[in-house]
Amino acid sequence: ISGTAKPFPRPTAVIFNTCLDAWAQSGRGLEAAVRAKEILDRMEALASSGELNLPDENCLGSPKGGVDDNEDDSSEADSSMKPNSRTYSIVMNAFSRIPWRERGAGEDA
Repeated sequence: ISGTAKPFPRPTAVIFNTCLDAWAQSGRGLEAAVRAKEILDRMEALASSGELNLPDENCLGSPKGGVDDNEDDSSEADSSMKPNSRTYSIVMNAFSRIPWRERGAGEDA
């Protein structure tokens, strides 16, 4: 084990959205929707708190890390953790995939 810390990916909206999309498409119905909402809540909390504002030298995607953190060429690529329109769309998609038999009568999502 070397004493040099290995760089790690900087958490971004793109990374969170990828995780959210995996849950939305998992076929796990209500479980997936609830988990997507929990991840969204955590993402919003982290974005507003600045808790993961990490020093560049420890993160891939920083100039010192040597990897371009904007490899996603979509217009939604974002180096922040702030949820964007795609984030909310993915979470809504997860809820839309809940089978009727798993939905509660008159319950709020």
